[in-house]
Amino acid sequence: MKKLVVVLMVITCATAWAEGKKTSQIPLKSDKSVCIDANMVTVADYKAYVDYLRKVSGDAYAEMAMPDADICKSVYGKANIMNEAACQQKPIVGLSWEQIRAYCSWRTDRDNAQSKKGNEYVIYSLPTMSHMQEAFDMGIEGVGGSLAEMTAEMKLIVGAGTYGLKSEVATEEAGKFGFRCVMQKLSRE
Repeated sequence: MKKLVVVLMVITCATAWAEGKKTSQIPLKSDKSVCIDANMVTVADYKAYVDYLRKVSGDAYAEMAMPDADICKSVYGKANIMNEAACQQKPIVGLSWEQIRAYCSWRTDRDNAQSKKGNEYVIYSLPTMSHMQEAFDMGIEGVGGSLAEMTAEMKLIVGAGTYGLKSEVATEEAGKFGFRCVMQKLSRE
């Protein structure tokens, strides 16, 4: 029964954000208006954003959004992960905080443009430390695991300790780590 409830919650929080693509999101127990991505943003997810920029704004804007080739090479052994089939479902790396915020803004705009929910709209952002702790406590797969993730406070979740998640302040190496988004549902009223 518990699995069925979780599956139903994931289905009801799924959100369209890129050309019909659906990303599973899980509502947080403390605030049902906030859902967290079930997985980190993948190379394929981010490629949809870069392709959109190229189509709408041109090559120069798309190039500014590209991940750092040196970081991609150090993490995945390939400099151009955007076109590597083997990398498409891996977490996107090599991004600055500004690039991540721009991606979240684009995802917000795309979802709201495609939404037919009347007075409801959504905002995407990086999760806070408290969002990540709650996701860890809920048992969301991967949170607090072997891969570090970035948060809104410019910290990295670096794994799970005895009493919860461990974190550290992000350094210049923050681009080596992936991220997931949270979506907050709001009313225009």
